[in-house]
Amino acid sequence: MIEEQARVLSVNDSGVWVETLRKTTCSGCQARQGCGQHLIQTLASEENSIKVFASTSEPLSKGDLVMIGVHEHALLKASVIMYLIPLVALATALFGAKELHLGDGATFFLGITCLLLGFLSAKQVSETAKNHCRVKVVQRLPLRG
Repeated sequence: MIEEQARVLSVNDSGVWVETLRKTTCSGCQARQGCGQHLIQTLASEENSIKVFASTSEPLSKGDLVMIGVHEHALLKASVIMYLIPLVALATALFGAKELHLGDGATFFLGITCLLLGFLSAKQVSETAKNHCRVKVVQRLPLRG
């Protein structure tokens, strides 16, 4: 299970909304002052927090520190759905265009169309598999003084 610390923002009957800080490797790198990637990271993200809904059976209140987690296989499955389906659709279109001896323009439009259809298919598959990749509250953490 992949785990991360978070703070409870609000509580409802089915779970809690939590906020966790984004962590990058730039914060631990000694070369970050002269690095273009660090500069892009600081300019691109004004807000360093991520808000996520997490299911829980434990009674929590606003401000509690918790450990949230998601199963690795669920995250891997979601990644495969979101990346592999569109890429397979694009590759299929390109190989099909080659076999049909289509010109560059037709190949381009066929590739873009199939890529977009791949994204739409991935979105539909992810909607049906949404329950498998749920964030859960693993444990309540003691508040720091």
